[in-house]
Amino acid sequence: MSKPKGGAIPAQHMTPNERRLRAQVAANASWAATEDRAARMAKVRRASPTELEWHANKLDPDHELPDAERYRRAENARKAYYAGMALKAVTAARHRREKRAREHEK
Repeated sequence: MSKPKGGAIPAQHMTPNERRLRAQVAANASWAATEDRAARMAKVRRASPTELEWHANKLDPDHELPDAERYRRAENARKAYYAGMALKAVTAARHRREKRAREHEK
């Protein structure tokens, strides 16, 4: 196989492991060149369900509620979000256990 001009190998000609390693090289090189990591991640953090403001904006996008009430509700919404994720994880684990048990019975 001949290499394309510039030496880059197209992803379709790489194994999954080679693609993963190439992505790791690119990601680490990018972070090494980043002077202000916090600034680079600020927009992502604001758009994350880990942030109370994310839940507050979902509940009250027009800021009609008083701040204290808005953030009280946002805190409960965040707790509900994480409890829902925990429930999904526990349910998925139970399904995996049940599937393994059924396969083991065969």
